[in-house]
Amino acid sequence: MRENNPLRIKIVSDACADWPDLPSHTLARKIYREHRQLFQTYNTAVCAVRYRRGNLGKRSREKNSMPELIRPNGISGSITWQFPKSCVRPYLPFILDTKRTLILSDIHIPFHDEAALTAAIEFGRSRNPDCILLNGDIVDFFNLSRFDKDPTETSLRNELDTTRQFLGWLRQEFPNARIIFKLGNHDERMGIYVRQKAPELWGVQSLMLPHLITAKMDGQTEVGGIEWIDDQRKITAGKLTIWHGHEVGKGSIAPPVNPARGLFMRTLSCGIMGHLHKGSGHEETTSDGKLVACWSTGCLCGLWPTYARVNKWTHGAAWLELSGTDFSVTPIRILNGKVL
Repeated sequence: MRENNPLRIKIVSDACADWPDLPSHTLARKIYREHRQLFQTYNTAVCAVRYRRGNLGKRSREKNSMPELIRPNGISGSITWQFPKSCVRPYLPFILDTKRTLILSDIHIPFHDEAALTAAIEFGRSRNPDCILLNGDIVDFFNLSRFDKDPTETSLRNELDTTRQFLGWLRQEFPNARIIFKLGNHDERMGIYVRQKAPELWGVQSLMLPHLITAKMDGQTEVGGIEWIDDQRKITAGKLTIWHGHEVGKGSIAPPVNPARGLFMRTLSCGIMGHLHKGSGHEETTSDGKLVACWSTGCLCGLWPTYARVNKWTHGAAWLELSGTDFSVTPIRILNGKVL
């Protein structure tokens, strides 16, 4: 068989290139169904596919003008098994290499405690930070919660506007510092809501959190220079790992337990986390003489929300200094709006 119709040559060649592993009869059936006007019979389409693949004898292989489409002869309908590709995505840490970092966790805008947040920021300002790490749950997303709530207490618009105002103010006050925004479980509520309620809109950048709280709108300028960490990525600063806290799971980290000890039991490495709104510390020496230390920062939001009138929360933040891979953590304990 020698094909002379340019259109049929293109259709068959494109199909063979697009579906190299499809059996010839299956591919011919697809071509015949979609281009019936070009092929007299189904067998005509089969022959065209086999010719293009070099499966109509030695002559079809020698005369084929597209050798890249030729494939070895095999048993009709046979399948060559291949090792499957994995859909696992790499889980790579975010590397933090700044020397002086102020770590602020669990602000929960617009339910932030103004005095506690101001005290933590002023502590950092006095030490001239070159990085401010917003370590999760910066926005509360109260109305997007799956829990029962009073919808009149705040609005999504208010939360977004207030967060944008805070980020703009922070950039204004620290123009030369890196500002890194790591998504905590509350910050993730926006994306979860879109995926569950309107999956067709997932991926539209104007609906993503980074755009919603930094873009220019309503006469406000754009908030620039914000770095984003999503996908529950851990942060490594030398020998220290920084978590928001929800990434490590509930398991051994529960409110009745010392959160820092829970983090130690979960990770068996030096680390710091927020998430549980309680400041704590824990350290142990290993059998080979290495010191493993963990901390949890307090929160910077109101201490008595309607859903947790009785709790063990404390206000706090943390100061991190890094020299090579060595680090020094200073817990910032705050009581009644003042650093202790």
